[in-house]
Amino acid sequence: MRRAVEEADLRRQFPAGRVERGGTTEQAAVRETLEKDGLTVQALQLLGERVDPKTGRLMSSTSCSVDSGEAHVADEEECAEDVWVAHGRVGRRLCDECRARAFSDRLLRPGRM
Repeated sequence: MRRAVEEADLRRQFPAGRVERGGTTEQAAVRETLEKDGLTVQALQLLGERVDPKTGRLMSSTSCSVDSGEAHVADEEECAEDVWVAHGRVGRRLCDECRARAFSDRLLRPGRM
């Protein structure tokens, strides 16, 4: 998605949000994808975590599959537009640890980043 308001150098990002008290990163990924993009997804696997060097926030990447819905901007305060990344280019948008995990678990294939 393209953010409605840039934060630091962050203009585009995957759906993101806070983990609620007592919740998991996977639950947050499912909730935030529905809230931001209108898609009902199922969390498949936590790919990894890192601390963003510019914001200092802990960031998690979770692989999900779409169960239902049609992608659209569902949160106009945060999202300016949905921007799709071809599956073969997703790896470029992930941190090194997450990219390595996605390749090792065959969620991404080498040469298709």
